[in-house]
Amino acid sequence: MSSSAPPARRPRAVFALSTDAAPAPSSGASRTPRHASASPAKSAYGSSYPKASTSPAVSPARPGGAADAAVDARGRSSTLRRKDLDLRLSAYLPAIVRRHLERPDSLRIPDTHEVTVVSMFADVSGFTAMTESLAARGPVGAEFLGRHLNSYFEQLLRLVSSAGGDVFKFAGDAMLIFWPPNKEDTLETLLRRCVQCALRIQTHLHKAELAPGVVLSVKMGIGVGGATIAHLGGVSDGSTPRVEYVAVGPALEQAFSAEHQAEAGQVICSPDAWRMIGQYFDGEPVRLGSSYQKVTAVGRPIKLANRRTSFSRDDPQLHQRMKQYVSRAVWPYLDAHDEFWGSELRDVTVLFINLGFSEDDLARMRDVQRLQDAFERVQRCIYEYEGTINNAFVTLY
Repeated sequence: MSSSAPPARRPRAVFALSTDAAPAPSSGASRTPRHASASPAKSAYGSSYPKASTSPAVSPARPGGAADAAVDARGRSSTLRRKDLDLRLSAYLPAIVRRHLERPDSLRIPDTHEVTVVSMFADVSGFTAMTESLAARGPVGAEFLGRHLNSYFEQLLRLVSSAGGDVFKFAGDAMLIFWPPNKEDTLETLLRRCVQCALRIQTHLHKAELAPGVVLSVKMGIGVGGATIAHLGGVSDGSTPRVEYVAVGPALEQAFSAEHQAEAGQVICSPDAWRMIGQYFDGEPVRLGSSYQKVTAVGRPIKLANRRTSFSRDDPQLHQRMKQYVSRAVWPYLDAHDEFWGSELRDVTVLFINLGFSEDDLARMRDVQRLQDAFERVQRCIYEYEGTINNAFVTLY
């Protein structure tokens, strides 16, 4: 076995842009929530949404009579409806971003905030082959594709949520997941939960046969450390100022590099992560002389995370802020009382842009204004030609 490590890769700011080429009421971006679920009544963490009542509650009699009671009933109904919409909107945003938006001060763009997190980068294997095979079947293939992917990701995300993880970004067949800081748990505890969760995922979902000939697996890299979250954009798409969030930092770089060392079915820890929790797990170097560790078993288990509090805040300002971060293609389906996501097969024109920022440019977002200027110009150009930005991602390749 060779002792040489794969060549180092440098991070680049990658912005994936898609333009819908077919007439449609929406922009054509994916409607799949960050936390995929077969039911529209699922929250970001897999628990059921509290259904808002559609029956107005009549206030006790008071001066003003029936007219005032009717106005009050409409107001209450509107508040309940907004709460329900906020629950649905929140499913498309990571907790770490929502917390930032909940601040009472005004939202500045560009803006950055720093956190210390545990990060997992998970890449699904077999996705491309399955997509090509099913896409060849036309609309029927799109239906099967949506069903199989939803089934796989729903199971994966249920395991992630039960361990306290929170999806930060989807990137095609991969996802970046954070274990954000909280008041109850140490960083070591969060990291142990993350690694234990990764092993559970491999137990349940490695070589998962979703249908005859449809087999998916996943490989995962884990890191720990600082992360800088940047909020960029702010250019109106003709309806609402659009804002994107991206993350950079050691926690992400470690997770990306660790995943690069992995094969399907493996969980790889960065050197920093392994030093912190190696005593609780069994593992071995990915190759002779490597400091990256392949985790093989749990030595000392840790209990799952406490159940998270559901999103229940009623704040009109927060509602407007969240809408700026969620694709306009999703909006028409948030207010539906039946399923608000589904698979679609559309003809689209896709533009993929690499802004070419170097590792030094991106390190801790020291010069966020340069990134903001570039992203703002991209936004103006895309919206002028009626396109939509599907994703903004900083990754290694």
